[in-house]
Amino acid sequence: MTPRRAVLAAVAAPVVAMMLAAGCGTTDRSFGIEESTVPLFDDEGPDQTDLPTSTPSSAGVHEAPALRVEDLPAPRTGVSGVVVVDDVLLPVEVSDEGLVAVGPCGQSVVVEQQPQRDLLVILDPVGETEAFALVEPIMALAAERLNAAQIRATVTRSDSTVVAAPTRAAAAVASGARLLVSMGLQEVADETAAGQHLAIDVFHQIDSSQSRRFGGLLHENIQSVLETYDVSWLAASGSGVRPLLNQRGTDFYTMLRDTEEIDSVVVLLGGRAADTETLLGSASGRSELADALVDAIVRQFMTNDVGGGYIQPSETVRNAPTADGAPECGS
Repeated sequence: MTPRRAVLAAVAAPVVAMMLAAGCGTTDRSFGIEESTVPLFDDEGPDQTDLPTSTPSSAGVHEAPALRVEDLPAPRTGVSGVVVVDDVLLPVEVSDEGLVAVGPCGQSVVVEQQPQRDLLVILDPVGETEAFALVEPIMALAAERLNAAQIRATVTRSDSTVVAAPTRAAAAVASGARLLVSMGLQEVADETAAGQHLAIDVFHQIDSSQSRRFGGLLHENIQSVLETYDVSWLAASGSGVRPLLNQRGTDFYTMLRDTEEIDSVVVLLGGRAADTETLLGSASGRSELADALVDAIVRQFMTNDVGGGYIQPSETVRNAPTADGAPECGS
């Protein structure tokens, strides 16, 4: 395990197969999955003795903390920067040809625009066409509201163009951002069991206490929104805020594993299709979820709130699937 990264300077103290974006020629239909045949982590396993012990909040909207712009952290330094090409956020490299962006499938794209290096938050909507159309407007609205509050933010893509998870992760790292949220939908195999209080799954980085705390804040805020709707939300067994490893003993999702410089989380919303569309497809539902994201980000930067939804997971390791049948890039 890598050593824990330094805590943010300005923080006060602190289906189930997914319908998500495909990687180029890999099995990555979501946030990125590492295939490995390496044995599991050592007998003692990862240290989880410091897992937060708070519980999910009761229904109700959390009161947003005061945002002090002067107390926001500075972007990380020494980054190469990012550019937007065809509505996709791409990391930039310097080559003999000048500034080169790494394209959606890893190809080089020469760019003339100056890279941006001052972002604080990256919002990563994931999903194939229909799922993406439900999630992206929420994250775009959250990015708009964050920027209005002088918290520089952007989405990794604004259409359903297939972009490999390693490329999206590399863009997040190159942007200078401090926080990353990847959000998508999950299908629930058991359509008979109602998950009235755990209709959201949040995965955090295994070695990051701040990623874990951020996941708890997101869970608490989003759950409070879900509980105001009279729908039969479903969730996978054991849902909550937790880590998930691959066979190598590192984070299962590429969007967590390849962004260790950032406090990153993966959020999955679950539910019956009709209920999902009722909430995510309405202007009011999108606005409430966007506010929940914005509030969690402000709380992460401005408070030492612990959040909620933490569980001792029954599933700690998930085998990565084979690459058979993965869509090609651009499909």
